[in-house]
Amino acid sequence: MSYGTVPLTKDQENDVLNRIGYSTAQLKADVVQLRRWLNKQEHLPACRLKETDAFLSTFLTGSKGSIERSKRRIDAYYTFRGRNNIFTGRTDPSYLERALKISGAAELRRRDSTTSVVFVSLTDVDPEHFDGIDAMKAFLLYFEYKFRMGSGIQGSQIYLVDFKNYSTSHLLRLPPAELKSFIEFFHVSETGKLQNVKREN
Repeated sequence: MSYGTVPLTKDQENDVLNRIGYSTAQLKADVVQLRRWLNKQEHLPACRLKETDAFLSTFLTGSKGSIERSKRRIDAYYTFRGRNNIFTGRTDPSYLERALKISGAAELRRRDSTTSVVFVSLTDVDPEHFDGIDAMKAFLLYFEYKFRMGSGIQGSQIYLVDFKNYSTSHLLRLPPAELKSFIEFFHVSETGKLQNVKREN
């Protein structure tokens, strides 16, 4: 599985900001203000003190420049992550190695567009090799990586998932509790601009 991302150009980043009525100068000022607030939130994990400007920018742009909404989403993100075991056990990279062996993903974007398309599929169709928790953890790692890399200014994304090789046996390897947490993560953080998810058989 490849988790490479396609960065926007400076002009495209400005286009994204213009569409939500935000300026680069205001974003930089709000990042400073949001970091001061985050430093004081002692109920959140210590890793909050090491977050990148991109992480804060992701929440600010995802909240269309609303600092208060960004605060609520960051608090919810950390709280949710701390309470769900799908985010634990990631210090051992073996789960990622296993996920990389059975699946593939690629992100593509036209040069003149801020919308990217992410293709996801299985490369090993044997259900015995599929670990649902490994797959979900790897996908969450991809999103958390995107939160923190680059400038934090992102365009929309369309996810194109190839279900041709998925079967009931694969589905049974997705524990319901962890799958519920996986889905809820995107509602809780609300940082991405997910435009669509399409199924291809």
